Amino acid sequence: MSHAAAIPNASDVEAAAATARTRLEASRTAPAVARRFAREVLAGHGAGAEILDRAELLISELVTNAVVHAGSPVWLSVTAAGGAVHIEVEDNGGGQVARRRPGDLRGCNAGYGLWLVDSLADSWGVEHAGERQPGPGDQASGSARGNPKRVWLRLPLPC
Repeated sequence: MSHAAAIPNASDVEAAAATARTRLEASRTAPAVARRFAREVLAGHGAGAEILDRAELLISELVTNAVVHAGSPVWLSVTAAGGAVHIEVEDNGGGQVARRRPGDLRGCNAGYGLWLVDSLADSWGVEHAGERQPGPGDQASGSARGNPKRVWLRLPLPC
C-alpha cells in the first residue's frame, strides 16, 4: 500500500456532465485527499460552507471504511446537479455494510461512520455489482474492478 498521495490533477478526473471522478489508493492519506478533491469540485458548483463541511465529513467516513474494510483502491464520484450533491464511494471489497443503531455503539471506539451518514445525508444506500445500473466510467477503460460495492449518499445543493 502506498502512503503518499496528492490531490488528483485534471488528467486523473473523469468528467461526465457535472460529475468528477477520481481513483484513490488504499492508504491512510486517502480520506484527506478525497476531502480536498470533493471540496474543490463542490466549491466550483457554488456549494456553501455547510454543504462543503457535511460532504467532507461524510466522504471521509465512507473512504475510511472502504480503505479499512476493503483494502482496495477506491473510486470517488461527486456529482452536483438538479439541486443535489450525489456522492459515491466504490471499492472492490464486496461484503455487506453493517448498519448499526446508536445503542449498539456503547463501549465501542468505532462504528459511528454510517450512523453519521444516516444522520446527516438526505438519503444513502449500498449497491453491489449486478444490482445497479452502470455508472460514469464503468464502460471506460475495460479494466476489471473485482467485486465492486458502491456506497452512495445525497445532500441538498441550495440554488
